Amino acid sequence: MIDVKLQLLMTIVFPVLLYAAETWTVNKEDEKRPLAFEMRCYRRVLAVKWQDRRTNEEIRAVVQGKETSE
Repeated sequence: MIDVKLQLLMTIVFPVLLYAAETWTVNKEDEKRPLAFEMRCYRRVLAVKWQDRRTNEEIRAVVQGKETSE
């Protein structure tokens, strides 16, 4: 089920988020927002709470492991 959710994120949610990103006027603070949203989505899909104290690197490793298992 996690594989399906991750696939939906990659094919539907992230392209909508980044639509016309080439034309955005971006400052330092705005650069972090898409990355923060991406991590929030990954944590939600994996059911990882912020109290679990797992680093972003750990979460990305799990996500990358799930993507390659297809």
